[in-house]
Amino acid sequence: HSIAQIDDFPVAQICSTASFHLLPSFDISPFTDFCDTTIGLVFREGFWLYLFFIASGYLLAQTEVKNIRELIFQSLKRFVRLGIPIFFSSFVIIVLLHICGLHNQETRAFFTNEWYQGAYSSALSVIDLLKSPFDVLLANKCRFNSPYWVLKEMFIASLIIFLWKYLRTRIIKHPFFQLLFEGIILYMAGRYSYILCTCLMGMIIS
Repeated sequence: HSIAQIDDFPVAQICSTASFHLLPSFDISPFTDFCDTTIGLVFREGFWLYLFFIASGYLLAQTEVKNIRELIFQSLKRFVRLGIPIFFSSFVIIVLLHICGLHNQETRAFFTNEWYQGAYSSALSVIDLLKSPFDVLLANKCRFNSPYWVLKEMFIASLIIFLWKYLRTRIIKHPFFQLLFEGIILYMAGRYSYILCTCLMGMIIS
């Protein structure tokens, strides 16, 4: 029942994250000031991003990984699951660039987002498009969209979760050692990346 409820949650998360990323990009001082207050916490994009990462880790932890074959299959499946949206969105970007061109300088008066103002300063080719899923998930190169970098962290978290599910099923079966191992993983992840850490938090509370 709880899984079914969380499955419906990403819609609200996506809409909220997109909205609260977009609104601060406009020069709206009252809204920006409100977001800096305690009550305005829920209107910050980071709040919804953290919830998204935790929910993602929670759902991935429901995956059964009982042997090496399932470990490899789930890892490849996850790569495809993240790679297809990367490729499709990159395709849309390259089509728009060729049809509409760039108007960053003309529109910068309406936006305060520094990334947008300096985006797409170099040409993008079909080869770049074909390489985009591999560049993002394996090499952390985000030529089409700078925020894609979070997907590499999510992919790494997925691999760790699948590996932990396998180890927990086959090797580390004692609850004490499981808890100790999870604590070590979370500590190391926190020193590396907050995205990786929050995804693994979802795994631990599952």
